Amino acid sequence: MSQGKAHFTQAIAPTLQKDWDIRGTGNFVFGGTGTGFLLALAVASFFGISPQWMTLLALGFIGFGLLCVMAKIGRPLRAINVMFNPQTSWMSREAMAAGPVFLLGLVTVFIGGVPAAIIAALAGLGFLYCQGMILVASKGIPAWRAPEVLPLFITTGIVEGIGLLMVAGPLFVGFDAISLAQPVLFALCLIAIASRVFAWRRYRKALQETGAPTGTLTALGEAESIVTVAGHILPVALLGLAAYVPETTIWALPVAGLLAGLVGWYLKFVIINKAAFNQGFAIPHTPARGGGKAGPGDKPGWT
Repeated sequence: MSQGKAHFTQAIAPTLQKDWDIRGTGNFVFGGTGTGFLLALAVASFFGISPQWMTLLALGFIGFGLLCVMAKIGRPLRAINVMFNPQTSWMSREAMAAGPVFLLGLVTVFIGGVPAAIIAALAGLGFLYCQGMILVASKGIPAWRAPEVLPLFITTGIVEGIGLLMVAGPLFVGFDAISLAQPVLFALCLIAIASRVFAWRRYRKALQETGAPTGTLTALGEAESIVTVAGHILPVALLGLAAYVPETTIWALPVAGLLAGLVGWYLKFVIINKAAFNQGFAIPHTPARGGGKAGPGDKPGWT
């Protein structure tokens, strides 16, 4: 390849986006965990676990995620402008969905009860859906626009929320209360992890079949072992250990939750910050000189 052609190819190949840095990722990380935690609390409330003060923790996670977005904006005082375009912007819809989440969450904090926790969790799922659609609507980034990213971000948010309940539950309501709901927590966590495994596999397969920038597939491939081992195999193994050796539950349960949640954060970081190569440019065919036939096209940087 000549030096001129190499320079041309490099100029039109996909490049890693830099607009959404770690602060933008923080919104998806903490917002997803907080809303997943609301759902976990709604389920746990059926088994005598009080959701009140832990709901405040969930709202803290969601609020911190929104603050991360504000910190990214060059003029944070103009953040209110995000509310003005709900007809076209999923980010506006996410911001509008946050209001009911906080209102219903505070009702749960001060009143408690199963109905309040369920309604707050449903509002949280709406917020989580809007978050996923922000990525799907970003058409210039192949790793984001794939429809399969939506169920992946929803399922990992739920896994993170259940993991947070396993970690924070004993601190807020005591280990005895958590032990009473332990079979349900086990089942819920296993179902959520299985759903994330399916969503992750489906997402990667979709990108491989439809094509994606080579850098995107490389970044996802490098994350595969961490996601699979630390995020799926180890948590399930620890849950199995706690089920068969009850004496280990006091440490196996929170460690399993911590691993499942942290790997969810890592997965989001990889998709938003490491695999987010833009579309780049493609040449449908090589122009012909004179009366000759056009040559083959090219799409540099794609697999």
